[in-house]
Formats: sequence, C-alpha cells, structure tokens
Amino acid sequence: MRRILITSIILAGLIACSDNGNAQTTSQMSQSPAQGQPTVAANQVTEEVVDANYIKEKADAPHVVIIDVRTPDEYNAGTIPGTDYNIDYRHIGQIKQLDIDPKKDTIVVFCRSGRRAKIAYHALRDMGYKNVRLYAGSLIDWTQKGNQLVPPDKK
Repeated sequence: MRRILITSIILAGLIACSDNGNAQTTSQMSQSPAQGQPTVAANQVTEEVVDANYIKEKADAPHVVIIDVRTPDEYNAGTIPGTDYNIDYRHIGQIKQLDIDPKKDTIVVFCRSGRRAKIAYHALRDMGYKNVRLYAGSLIDWTQKGNQLVPPDKK
C-alpha cells in the first residue's frame, strides 16, 4: 500500500512537471529578434518586441509613448529616461484617459522583467491599439546593459 502511494505521488509529480513539448531550448531563449520584428510566444501570439537601443532612439520621438507598467512605488524608485507615463499594468485601461492616438502613436510598454509588460501589451492590443511594442527585457535588461534609471521627475 505504501509503495503504491509513493509511486502515485511520484507519477503525479512527473505529470505535473511535464512541459508537453512546449519548452524552449537555451539557444531559442537566448536568441533575440531583429528590432521590431514579431516573435512567437509559447501560446503562438505574435508580439512586436523592441530592445534597449530602440528605447534610447525613440525616447523623445514624436508619436512614441513609453509606459512603465510597474506599481507607482516601483516607478518612483527610478525609471527609464524618456518614460512618458506610469500606469500599473492592472489599470492599463486608464490609457483611454490620455491623449494617445491609436492610429498615429506607437506605445512601448516595459516593467521590471517583462512579465507585466507582456500582460499590458496584450491588454492594449485587445483594446484596439495596434501600434504597441513590448520591451521584453525591461528594466533587468536595461540595467544589465549599463543604462541608468532616473527619478520620474528627471525623465
């Protein structure tokens, strides 16, 4: 009886941990797409991904809106220079209150690691914004590349 129970627990753990063939190899994860090119996520949804260089080039460009989707406390601790707005990803619907033209403006979202930015990216797309970009590396990538964060009032 005890063996059956232990075997069942081990089998259940193996089943729960299986990836159903959806895992990426290390080489797949380390490859970064060309600037602004779509990438296919595990769920087969295409995203427009950008990198730190894109952020630097477009920070002051007209019709480019950079949004930090972290919490206000995180934002107040420092953000990427050129960030236009801080909207917590859970409240991304507030973007409708801003003067952003969905046809002319390109929206770039980022957070700390990219997870919340990806959620915000898809929410914006679902709201009808088509010119949305995801800085998937977000602040981790930004700081690893030696770039500095600035206080929100110095952006």
